[in-house]
Amino acid sequence: MSRTLAILLALLIIGLTSLALGDDATEPVLLRYRFQPGDVQCYEVEATFNMNVSGAQGAQQESVSTVISMRLPFSMRCTELADDGTMVAEIRFHGLHMHIKMQQAGQNMTVTADEVGVRVVQNGTVVMDGAWGSPELSQFPDMRTLFEIALGARFTDRGEMVEITNLDELPQEFQGFDLSQALDNQVVYPEHPVAPGDSWVHDLSQNLMNATLPTGPVSMVGQARYTVLEQTTYRNRGCLKLAIEADLDVPDADEGMRLDQTFQGTAYIDLATGVPLDTRINVEQDLAGSFEGTEFSIAGQGTVTITYIGGKKKYAELVRAATDEAVGVLRELHVPMVTETSVAINGKDYAKGDSVNIGGDTYTVVAFKTTALKLHRRTDSAVYQLGLGSGGRVTYVKLLGYAD
Repeated sequence: MSRTLAILLALLIIGLTSLALGDDATEPVLLRYRFQPGDVQCYEVEATFNMNVSGAQGAQQESVSTVISMRLPFSMRCTELADDGTMVAEIRFHGLHMHIKMQQAGQNMTVTADEVGVRVVQNGTVVMDGAWGSPELSQFPDMRTLFEIALGARFTDRGEMVEITNLDELPQEFQGFDLSQALDNQVVYPEHPVAPGDSWVHDLSQNLMNATLPTGPVSMVGQARYTVLEQTTYRNRGCLKLAIEADLDVPDADEGMRLDQTFQGTAYIDLATGVPLDTRINVEQDLAGSFEGTEFSIAGQGTVTITYIGGKKKYAELVRAATDEAVGVLRELHVPMVTETSVAINGKDYAKGDSVNIGGDTYTVVAFKTTALKLHRRTDSAVYQLGLGSGGRVTYVKLLGYAD
């Protein structure tokens, strides 16, 4: 064997060994947030919960089975690096979609709420379908106010929350718990560098102060344990994958009352920015007790996924979606007929690829079926999906994004 070939073979063996052992992956790394003014991180929360609520008063017993799913995009935009080393960020919500399905004693009800309005169906019959601000929804809080509020958050480079401001601007229905503590219960990084196999803990606390709770305000405490599973490449970024385990309970609960929550999941942390990318948590909750002679219990399981969806470009899209006046115009369309080859819009038939003028803007018909219509606005490449109901009524308008 020639000397050159031997050297090349040795280098190949070293390289393969390095890949197999992951030399870089075993080096301890210091997890820190590295936000700079102007940096933006956008996320989308998706949550699904299955709950069974039961109550008994004497011989009378009732039970309600509920499935709740929710999607909530939000952003964090760094506005300041303070002299004490903390970072200040603006938190905004950019949309909402919630679906609730309830079953009780053979009765079925579904409630769908989004940026446009609320639709309620009971035993297959639509009993409410209205837009925010309309007389039909006068008894509901106007959810549009949620998208107009900017919360201020100050946190350390380890992710510890120092303060959060403007909470009093939230709709009353969202003031049920202390958001500063909720955010502080997210991943908090350790003081020291960590490598695969290392663990650390963080104390948790949560005050549930919603007036609708039968027991009144509830204070929960617990602990989260984080373990580094591996250093890896995820979504084309160098990351640490963490395992998360946590539990919360009520240490000072009245005799006979029980409230326990447990969490298990994983999170990918971007090493370059310190920003959590995708986080997936499985949740279990067990609440039981009595109130004014009524025994009650709430057992639930669910999954919460927090997904990183982009930076400054995505933020611009979300802001435009929240302020787009076309949503109201599109919701007023009349779409009475959909066939395999055409869709009727305001009294005229269109095929895929046809142009239609709506409110002074030109749209292209992208796709359609009996329950939905997709339109592409030419001026800024916005793509909308419209839900189609009986009688040609548009039930919702959703901005999917911006096409190239």
